[in-house]
Amino acid sequence: MLKILSILPQGWTRRLIQGAGLFRNPYTLGVRVIIADEHERVLLVRHSYIPGWYLPGGGVDRGETLEEAACREVFEEVGIAADCKPALLNIYLNEDATGRDHVGLFHIHLWSGTETFLRPNTEIVEAAFFPLKQLPDGLSPATQRRLREFRSGDFFQPAADGERRHRKRRQAAAFSRSRLCGLVKSRTGPTGTMRCGLMDSCEP
Repeated sequence: MLKILSILPQGWTRRLIQGAGLFRNPYTLGVRVIIADEHERVLLVRHSYIPGWYLPGGGVDRGETLEEAACREVFEEVGIAADCKPALLNIYLNEDATGRDHVGLFHIHLWSGTETFLRPNTEIVEAAFFPLKQLPDGLSPATQRRLREFRSGDFFQPAADGERRHRKRRQAAAFSRSRLCGLVKSRTGPTGTMRCGLMDSCEP
């Protein structure tokens, strides 16, 4: 097999290898986005096809980076244009689905509303900002966890040396289990714009 690959055009070889890897161990990638207004209220949405309140977000399209997906989803769902580069807060493994669904959590702190700002559409029946201490009924459990982490500042507080070393070991083990590091780097670019290793094993 390797001999055959060696004589094929490089583009064919790359596609065959990637296709075989996807067939053996396919992953799905998604994004969720935290957006707050000037009153520190967080944006939540209700979908037309599933009950409850969620952070805006969705799947990553073919040929799209995680950051691009985050910007596209908030534009399509709630009419928001990102005025800054989305900040990756964490990556989660959704074990309630296929066990291969990974979701990146982003924060867009600078944004502006477009002509479709918070306007209902075929996918989103309602979108609104809520105070973190007065979240609506029907909030999904995963969204509760993400907002609790966001409110506590866990994503932004520098870790002590001992805690940082422990976190690095835990992060390395998480990436080893998921075998996602190479895939995520290919999505986010060689500079590693993501904080590689902030992966938790739970529903996104």
